[in-house]
Amino acid sequence: MVNNAGILRDVIFHKMAPEEWRAVLDVHLNGSFYVSRAAAPHFRKQESGAYVHMTSTAGLIGNFGQANYSAAKLGMVALSKSIAIDMAAFGVRSNCISPFAWSRMTGSIPTDTPEQQARVAKLQKMPPSQIAPMAVYLASDLYRADLRHSRQ
Repeated sequence: MVNNAGILRDVIFHKMAPEEWRAVLDVHLNGSFYVSRAAAPHFRKQESGAYVHMTSTAGLIGNFGQANYSAAKLGMVALSKSIAIDMAAFGVRSNCISPFAWSRMTGSIPTDTPEQQARVAKLQKMPPSQIAPMAVYLASDLYRADLRHSRQ
């Protein structure tokens, strides 16, 4: 199961409306909880499964105008770690990917300054198709086998 939903409501913190805060947390963090929670009984029953959550470096280092997004993305890291601990007894894994890729969502990043233009130019060099193989690997039985082998 891959948690990849996302929205942006970029506003500098002191001007951010509670609705803009809640909208981003609802999609990223609460959405990840609800989808993950819905999959949990199925994963438990089959005694296997894998969660892959898309997080962001913004959660680790912050980003201008993205207090809501940064908080949601770091919350997803903690959620993923806790899911991994809680579900390990059932053979279920949980991991995060922090992609740095160009997408429809990152297409809304401003390019008003030379610094912003340089950042967007870097993003445009990394299409989502280069992130997808990592998500597939983390969800695969090959990754599970590699984990078992590395623990021996």
